[in-house]
Amino acid sequence: MEYLFIPQVGDDDIISHHIQTVSALSHEDLVVRYIKNIELGIIGSRAQALMLYAMGKVFLKSFGESPVYLKDRVLLGLRGRVIAINEKLIFPDEMCKN
Repeated sequence: MEYLFIPQVGDDDIISHHIQTVSALSHEDLVVRYIKNIELGIIGSRAQALMLYAMGKVFLKSFGESPVYLKDRVLLGLRGRVIAINEKLIFPDEMCKN
């Protein structure tokens, strides 16, 4: 699942607001919110993309890695299901590929 993310004027303010909102979540609630987006999929909504981008920043700050990625600074995507155990993220879908 990926979204072509082209930055626009005003994005920084929206992303900052989302980061504040998402940062207030517990690690468990952050993972739950991310999983809801996996189940929904990337629907092509700019609002969803901005929220996911912010969520990715919070994951990086909280866990040191993120299930949300931004490839080549324009392709926003989701790595798949994630489980948080002891402040570490586990990606079961990626484990199955090995």
